[in-house]
Amino acid sequence: MDAEEQNNGEPVSENNDENGSFKVGPSPEEQSRILAETVIASLIDRLMAEARKRGGSLTTQDIEGLSSEMAKKAEALQAVFQNSFEEYVQSRERASWAKVRKFPFDRVMVQKFVPLFADQGNRTLAEGGLSRRVLPGFFLAVNKMIGNEQVDDLQNRMQIIVDRHPAPDGSGDADWYDVYEDQDAIDLLNEGLIKMTAYFGEIERRSRWFCNVVNTALAPPRDDATTEEKEWQMSNTAFAYMFDSLFSPLMPLVDNPESRIHLNDTFGAETAGNIKLAINEVAMFKARH
Repeated sequence: MDAEEQNNGEPVSENNDENGSFKVGPSPEEQSRILAETVIASLIDRLMAEARKRGGSLTTQDIEGLSSEMAKKAEALQAVFQNSFEEYVQSRERASWAKVRKFPFDRVMVQKFVPLFADQGNRTLAEGGLSRRVLPGFFLAVNKMIGNEQVDDLQNRMQIIVDRHPAPDGSGDADWYDVYEDQDAIDLLNEGLIKMTAYFGEIERRSRWFCNVVNTALAPPRDDATTEEKEWQMSNTAFAYMFDSLFSPLMPLVDNPESRIHLNDTFGAETAGNIKLAINEVAMFKARH
């Protein structure tokens, strides 16, 4: 079975700093609560300040005079809310394979760790298996490591490859198993993964960041989900198995002299070192967990 079934979920806000580290922000639910509390606190503080200036009381006219000031603050808050919900909608959409043709790079990438999903029967959740609830946060984390514009470029280029493999039944879908074996698709997936390896030099920090992103963006469990599924959280063990599945296939690119030259010419002199370091760090991290 491939990665055709995914749950919808919510994103978590996050920004990169100039040194390549990541700051994870609140989830939409938390952000909405914080903004609401901020609005109320700001309003109360402003009313109290005005009341003190006027001897401890406010007239209706005084309150009306503050309306334009509060309206300006509302405009600023509207922009923040809009950005939050745009991320929310995008993450939900990317987590649904019903719209997979819009995100073919995602599908090819997820296929690398499909065997880790607990419903595949190879590894239980307790053993580091993955819940499909992981997907919205995973996509969000990938966007932050690779970059939104570069991910969009990878999606578009992968779609060109997908279009070469129509399903033989004439359904209009793709023959995804042919796509997964297409060397161009493999090379394009590797291109995205290579960009991610640069962030795995400090594996403990990367695991904390990644688990935080995923766990604040978990898709809601199905109504018929087990208690274990409902309580599942991304763990160090699951992180290790996931990225071992993603990065290990890159090792031949480092070990092969010709591939190593190509890596240096295409991605820069540090690339091969980043790949090897990331693979080794993940392997050692996996052994510890």
